[in-house]
Amino acid sequence: MSRSGFFGLLIAVAVFSSALAHAQEGEPDYARNGAYVSARVTFAVPTSLEDPLQAFENSRNPPSQSPIVRTDARVGVDGTVGYRFHPRVAAEWQVQWINGLSGTIDDNQKIYRGYTIMTGANARGFILTGRFQPFLLLGGGYMQTSVTKDDRRLPDTSTLTSKGGYVRFGGGFDAYFTEHWAFTLGADYILAIGDDGLEEVRNVNVNVGAMYRF
Repeated sequence: MSRSGFFGLLIAVAVFSSALAHAQEGEPDYARNGAYVSARVTFAVPTSLEDPLQAFENSRNPPSQSPIVRTDARVGVDGTVGYRFHPRVAAEWQVQWINGLSGTIDDNQKIYRGYTIMTGANARGFILTGRFQPFLLLGGGYMQTSVTKDDRRLPDTSTLTSKGGYVRFGGGFDAYFTEHWAFTLGADYILAIGDDGLEEVRNVNVNVGAMYRF
């Protein structure tokens, strides 16, 4: 290589390195340490709530007359406050309220209505740290589910309430469209540890919303 060619290569490398450094400096640090908040809409599908409700019906009716119980999907809201203390790890506190629980019997009359509230701590582990950040989530806390049977054909109204703990397994992704704002989508599985006949409650939740990074 000639001397002029060598110096030309050095200049090209220097220019490229300078441009790369400038580009990196201009790109926000999406994995920076700091606090964040999020607000999301939750779509919840109960996967085993029918079992305790069916057992409740069986306890009050002869087997041949016990109606078949079916439950419907529900909608709620979800909020988190968290802190990212490592590029790949964050801790957060979550509150989730899911309303509109309903159950129907054979003749499609909605006689079960209720809600679920959960509050607890989660840990997030991030797989990628750029603008698009998939994550895994593990958490747990306090859970209360209340279901009221309001059958207009009967004179009595019965309420089943479960109070206890839960474990949350899930994952999702955050997609940043500015330095501070991100679209967030997650799905998780709720395993309840309760009492009063609803200890077998299971939910699959899908959470969609926005997150703000400070």
